[in-house]
Amino acid sequence: MHLFKLLEAELESETEGAYAPYYYRYLGYREALAQRPATLRAAGIASLFSEPTPVILKSEWIAGNLKSLFCKESELTLDYARRITEGFSERRFTTNKDHFAPNYRRILSGGIGGLLSALDASLETHRGDKDRSCTLQAMKKTVLALLLMSHNEGFKK
Repeated sequence: MHLFKLLEAELESETEGAYAPYYYRYLGYREALAQRPATLRAAGIASLFSEPTPVILKSEWIAGNLKSLFCKESELTLDYARRITEGFSERRFTTNKDHFAPNYRRILSGGIGGLLSALDASLETHRGDKDRSCTLQAMKKTVLALLLMSHNEGFKK
């Protein structure tokens, strides 16, 4: 069987639980409900990046499918998580209002360590500015979550 047909069959196979990416964001939100919006969003993204165990299919050449976003929680829990998550705006590139094109050369040349160092330096520079510090802390949490995602046990199997 052709590799793409094998992959298609694996992707179409039944997955246990419900598709619920919002549930993983909710796990982060519930830990930061009393925080500022930037911190709250970062907690949701950090959870989305680090909580699901990656599902790597046998026929995948590039790891990355939606099967890891299924979970076996009760309908009541998922409904509650959905309602909490829907209460916060979700930022997407399609809104074209809250993102920018980063300087990829800088990010790639310094790596995650360099990015974290730059965030720490900026936090030191803006120590007295609560709003900016909050945003920088949220950015740092998101970068650290990306690092956690790359170390997730599911990728090591």
